[in-house]
Formats: sequence, structure tokens, C-alpha cells
Amino acid sequence: MYRGLVRMSPEAFNNLAIRLQQTEAFQWNYSSSGVMSLNRVQEILSVALYRLGRSGNGGGECDAALQCGCSVGSIFGYTNRTVAGLLELNNDIMQFASEGERQHAAAWVHNTTGVEEWGKGWLVVDGTHIPLAWKPGVLSREHFCYKGFHSINVALVILPHSLWIVESVVGQPGSVQDLKVWASGSNILKKPRLYLDEVRVRVEHAIAYLKNRFQCLTGYCGNIYCVKDCITAAETIQACIVAHTFVSRYDCPADIADLLLPSFSEDEVSEVVQSLQLDASDTQELRRTRRTNQQEYELDLATATQGMSQYAVSRL
Repeated sequence: MYRGLVRMSPEAFNNLAIRLQQTEAFQWNYSSSGVMSLNRVQEILSVALYRLGRSGNGGGECDAALQCGCSVGSIFGYTNRTVAGLLELNNDIMQFASEGERQHAAAWVHNTTGVEEWGKGWLVVDGTHIPLAWKPGVLSREHFCYKGFHSINVALVILPHSLWIVESVVGQPGSVQDLKVWASGSNILKKPRLYLDEVRVRVEHAIAYLKNRFQCLTGYCGNIYCVKDCITAAETIQACIVAHTFVSRYDCPADIADLLLPSFSEDEVSEVVQSLQLDASDTQELRRTRRTNQQEYELDLATATQGMSQYAVSRL
């Protein structure tokens, strides 16, 4: 239930709220100390995460406001404040791989491919499209991608042994080829041929891991009428990547499996989780317990709210 609402574990949520409390975006003008209380930060963050974790109608401002019990204006304000705070944390969270992580990734590639020399290619790079729910009012042709819809192109660099994101390039319109997206980023993105096609499928798992956590990335619902709106869309996408990168350090194998299951089969998810350098011994049992608890909660909620309107349910 908790993970379904804010898209992360309680520990990750609390630590992210503490980090955001120190950012300028969460400074409180009405307090003598200038620091917003942690409870207030958690309230703002939880509403923003609820909205960013939904897609389609569920991610709309009115539906989110109804479910969260606040005004539509608060939905906008809370989301904008959270995005601004996450962008402030971008440089601290989006750190490149440490020496230890490089060694683990290289060892994973070596063990997976059976070729020692291929361990030198220890990063996986690929692009993904963030579909736009509406045709942009500006640069619409540039945003129309080869897949037949309007989108924003995103390039991601991940560590294959953990699915952690270490680099991203966000903001290029969907018609831009991946090579140009890579060229617009840092040096690590300029030579994608250096990386192994044999383990490239790992980035597909990493992309699903990201998009299934923050489902707004499966279809960006914001309107794009001017260049400023393009910037807002890119900032929102990058904020989701920052938040995902932060909380992925707290995910246990069961969390990762739950986020991958909507996109892959049970067998493939089990294989991916087992290949991660994490303790996966209790993954299946923990997932079964969570599913049972969720089913019991939904049954109890349906019984308690039978005959009530949606508005009345949202006020509980």
C-alpha cells in the first residue's frame, strides 16, 4: 500500500524528505528559522510522488487532487516545489560510478559473457522515448519520433550489475537520433559503440524499472505551448530520474521485482533479480506476503466503502 502510493519504501521516503528539507525550494518564508518542518516536507513530497507515480487519467491534476484531499492549485504547487528541490540535489545524487562499482560491473559483464576482455565495457547505454499525451503547440514536427508519436528523447547510462543510473541526457525532441542525443551529453555518451550489445538488454530492464516507478514517464500529460513548457517537461523528467536514482539504493530485490513485473514475465524478472548483486534470498516470500496484504486491504476497503461516492472515499 505504502509503496503503491509514493513509489518507494518508507526508509527511502523519509531520507529523501530529509534531503529535500535542506534545499532552497523547501525553505519556509513564514518560519523564523526559514526551515520548513519535516512533516510539511513529507506532506508536499507525498502528494508530488503520488502524482508523478500515476499515468493517464490517474495522473491528472483533478484526479490527484481528489485522491490526495487537496486543491488543484496545491497539486501544481507541491509538484513544482518537489521538482525544484530534486533538481537542486541533481549533482549530489547523480554521481558517476565509484571504483568499486566499476569493478563489480566489469566482473558482471565478464561473468555474463564469458569473455574477460569484454569486461572493459562495463556500462550500458541506450535511449528511450517519453511519449507526450498531447501534440505540442511548438516544435511539433521536431517532437514527432520515428515510432509515430510525439515524444521527448532521453539517454541513460546504467551499471548492468545493479541497474543503477549514473548519467542521463534529457530534453532532446523525439525526432532527434540517439547519436545526437549522446553527442549533446558528457564525454561518456559520445562513443556508444564502445559498449556491449550482448548485455544491452540490461538497459531495457533499467528503463522499465524507472518508468514503472514513475509512471508519468509512460506519457507526459503536461501541455507544451512554448519553449518554457519544453524546459518544464525536461525538468520534470530529470527530477523523476534523480528521485529514482536516490531511492533505488534502498530497494530490496522484492521491490525491484514488483517494479519489473508489469513489463516482463515472471521468469525473466526472477532471472534479472537473481543476477543482481543483491541479497535475493527472501524475494519471492516477501512479494507473496505483500500481495496477500494488499489483497486483504483492498477487500476490507471495498467492504467498508460500499455504497459511498468517490468523493466520500477520498475524504477517509
